[in-house]
Amino acid sequence: MRVLFAGKQHFEVGGVERGTDQLARRLLARGHVVETLSSPRTGSEKVRPGAAGRLLEDGGYDYPAWAAYGLSPDAAFRELSRRFRPDVVIVNAAGHWWHDWTRPLVAAAAGVVPCAFYIRDREAVALLSEPGIRPDAVWTVADSHTNAVQATTDHHAVTVPSLIEPELYRVEPTGEVVLYVNPVKSKGVRTAITLAASRPDIPFVFLRSYGLRSAYLKELEGMSAALGNVELSAPTPDPRDFYRRAKLLLAPYDDFGRPRVIGEAQLSGIPVLAFDEAGNREACGPGGILVPSDAPFSAWVEALGRMWDDAEAHRRLSASALTHSRRPEVDPDVVVTTIETEIGRTIARARRSRDGRRTRARVKPPLVSVVMPVRNAAATIDQQLEALAGQTYAGEWELLISDNGSTDDSRARAISWTGGLPATIRIIDASARRGVAHARNAAISAARGEYILICDADDVVTPTWMQRMVEALLDHEIVAGVLERRVLNTPSQYEWTGDADRAEAEVGYGFRHYASGGNLGVRRDVAISLAGFDERLRRAEDLDWSWRAQYAGFDIAFEPEAVIHYRMRSGWRDLARTRFRGGLTVPLLYRRHRRRGMRAESKAQVLASWRWLASGAATAWRSPDTRNQWIATAAHRAGRLAGSLRHRTRFL
Repeated sequence: MRVLFAGKQHFEVGGVERGTDQLARRLLARGHVVETLSSPRTGSEKVRPGAAGRLLEDGGYDYPAWAAYGLSPDAAFRELSRRFRPDVVIVNAAGHWWHDWTRPLVAAAAGVVPCAFYIRDREAVALLSEPGIRPDAVWTVADSHTNAVQATTDHHAVTVPSLIEPELYRVEPTGEVVLYVNPVKSKGVRTAITLAASRPDIPFVFLRSYGLRSAYLKELEGMSAALGNVELSAPTPDPRDFYRRAKLLLAPYDDFGRPRVIGEAQLSGIPVLAFDEAGNREACGPGGILVPSDAPFSAWVEALGRMWDDAEAHRRLSASALTHSRRPEVDPDVVVTTIETEIGRTIARARRSRDGRRTRARVKPPLVSVVMPVRNAAATIDQQLEALAGQTYAGEWELLISDNGSTDDSRARAISWTGGLPATIRIIDASARRGVAHARNAAISAARGEYILICDADDVVTPTWMQRMVEALLDHEIVAGVLERRVLNTPSQYEWTGDADRAEAEVGYGFRHYASGGNLGVRRDVAISLAGFDERLRRAEDLDWSWRAQYAGFDIAFEPEAVIHYRMRSGWRDLARTRFRGGLTVPLLYRRHRRRGMRAESKAQVLASWRWLASGAATAWRSPDTRNQWIATAAHRAGRLAGSLRHRTRFL
């Protein structure tokens, strides 16, 4: 493949630049063709006033590294694209000072070259909410960044850790100094200075990374001279000498990143002292000490003393750091393979998007298969079928009634609508295995349509539901619609949930967005490739399916105009039974997805919930609203407890 990396910087000494260069070299070694595009090296020759802009190659690399002199980022991209003809462009998206390059690069690539938006800094997440930023794929270097993307935008994201070439950093540390990299305000320089002042017996090295303004550099130099135990060092392309001297790495970074330097240091068993923040926690693992952001400064001094003065504590942390550095997901070969896979998916997604735009102009709309799992729904199915009869969709569609072993006259009610719907009605026997997952899978396997839409027999679709779903599926592989809760339910049923007016895709257990199985659209080829819903799960099978789809590189879009009126459980016994079964499944869901970043609640959160249940046990029954909330919470917590025992996985 022909791969173009583009971003504001490539020739400086920084984590993004190092990661890109090392990844480019690995891709070259696997037979790919790589070029890079960025602004010129700091201090290099500028174009004379009035001279035409140009691209110049900067030597010293194993691949062409182009710098844009006197050209805007988008003009430089268009020029290089004409010359190089890349199969994909990977836009490095870092902090706010990169945004003046990131925005025009993504805009210029739209519809021209498949574009992967590679988030290297948490500040880049906000760009995805801007109208002109619509890349074909979003990658991030940290699970915390991925979760932020999916919690705050409608984009799907995958985690691709920054590639770290071990032999460029691995040393035998002598343990002489505390190493602090990048002494700037956003990286906790005040904490580092105060620690150095608190322990004048410990030598510190402050290793510069960014180009610093002269006034600030003079301030740092004055501070270093005044303290006497701080050595201020210039940026270096080879940090091994500094890691060789380090006993521990100080990383008081509070900018919500995933510091690359932590991974570099841990390759040599150098433990880390850092803020307890999601990105730091992910990078550090057990190989260091994390100080809570609200802890007093004495906690930093105490942690530093333990790591510097206590030889046994340092030995344990060093061993843990070394072990953490060897986890499979950060192995360079694994990272490169992941990149190759994601590049392929990015190209395929861009192609599907272009095909989808062409599809909008075709005369004949696609055949749609509406899948409706049914089990003993005779009391409600007529209302749903009547709503389907009034759909505004102008194309051909079929209805698959997937009977999961009904013992009432659900099947007869469905058959009675033959001729009353502008669609073929097919009855699918799904009685072989109990559960909505099996019922959906049986119907999907029999579906003939290009697009598959799923709804339930006890809900009611709105007139434009099918039309809006099909329109969204022209551009997306999977679409989640709205489950509206007010029309078919009383306030006491829905107000306690907080979901009555939801205007975005739901997030399951604080982890990832998912498409509810009760209002779901998917392209048939995607559905087949995912091998169906897991029939071993009695609940949360749609969360598991959605998350597996995202791991496979498929995006889940939210369509706010694809609305279904959702019918909630009316009796407290039904509510308790449903919530208990849901809780029973969650520990198994957690066991499957925790390696991907799903997190259990903290002990404090669990205890707070149980205390709320205990305090409200006597008073919750005074109103239907508080009663339903108490019952739902108690049943779900009890289910989690039983599920933790059943699946031998603690998720309380």
